[in-house]
Amino acid sequence: MREVKSKKNIQKNSKKVKKNSKQKQQNKKEQEVVIQNNIIEQDEISEFDDGSFSVGLHDSEDYSQINDYGAEIQEQDDYEYAILYFNKAIELAPEKDQAYYYKSLSLHKLNQQEKALKYIRKALEIDPENEDSQDLQSKILKKMKRQGQDIKIAKKKKNEYAKQLQRAFILQDLRQYLKAIGSYNEILTFDIDQQMKESVLLNKGISLGLINRYEEELACYNKLIKLNPKNPEVYYQKGLCLQHLNGYRKSLELFQQTLQINPNHVKANNCRNEVLKHLEIISKTKHIVKKGSCVKKKNKK
Repeated sequence: MREVKSKKNIQKNSKKVKKNSKQKQQNKKEQEVVIQNNIIEQDEISEFDDGSFSVGLHDSEDYSQINDYGAEIQEQDDYEYAILYFNKAIELAPEKDQAYYYKSLSLHKLNQQEKALKYIRKALEIDPENEDSQDLQSKILKKMKRQGQDIKIAKKKKNEYAKQLQRAFILQDLRQYLKAIGSYNEILTFDIDQQMKESVLLNKGISLGLINRYEEELACYNKLIKLNPKNPEVYYQKGLCLQHLNGYRKSLELFQQTLQINPNHVKANNCRNEVLKHLEIISKTKHIVKKGSCVKKKNKK
């Protein structure tokens, strides 16, 4: 079994750890010493296994002392920093199992299970009978199994949602808009990713517009813009919707916004030109009406 450190020793060493931690932060940017990692695959460097140590931080060459510092930092839940100590301990004594165990434990806590498994297996190669290492390996394997099952379940659900979305598209193509909207609403209650959510909201909005429910259609597009403000299709569809509500000037802005994001959007360009012509006709009509009104007033006089 692992040696349990006394609270007295932990308190004594924690002051040293805090002092060394401050010194590390001051010197880290200025000076770094790169050491080779001689544990299992030399060319593999993980996010935290960079082997970088500030000058003065690890001036001790005592394996046990370095390992103890790392263990105390690990107890403070600073697993990334603790791994740097375990790297140094492994460099000092690659034939000892304890640093491999502690490093594996930190990686396990950081949810890097595959890397954790490598290091605990190395610890068990050195000491196959160590119960702590055996227990940790068992925990890592169980966690990996659960994660694998979670991934399978997530994939299965995603496939189910995709099939349901495809059915909604078919209903929309068959002009069964109310049924399609019902399917879209149901899909939105699921835990779907952003890409699918965007597709559902966009097509729900289009279906609502096709049965003249323009206010609800606008609500879909407003949600979409919050979700992804760089999707040109949303601005285009919102512009079409506002045309039905006689919001020509606002729809013009939306078609122009569509073209800013995607200058090659042909439909948005055509709609913008049509709106410009419409606004020009309205302007001329107003001018003619105003002119006619002035003539009538003169004639009365």
